[in-house]
Amino acid sequence: MSSEEAAARELEAIKALEITFQSTIMKIMKSNRTLKHTELANKVEENLQKSKKGSNFSKRAMKIAIEGLIQKGYLERDHSDYNTYIHKA
Repeated sequence: MSSEEAAARELEAIKALEITFQSTIMKIMKSNRTLKHTELANKVEENLQKSKKGSNFSKRAMKIAIEGLIQKGYLERDHSDYNTYIHKA
């Protein structure tokens, strides 16, 4: 396998992980509407453990997924508490 192929596979794996994180975060936020970062992280990790994808949990991947959802307009940070996320319906 060439280094280009390896890099392409790694990029695909990262994208798939980001999609998994984003869908899990949205599922949790739809039912909770507002959560603090630590609560969301715990629920995401728990949910991924149940779906047997928990070994992929990383704080960095979660941060990237949250920032992506904020940029897309699905989540926003609470203006009075930066560690709280709000689901935008």
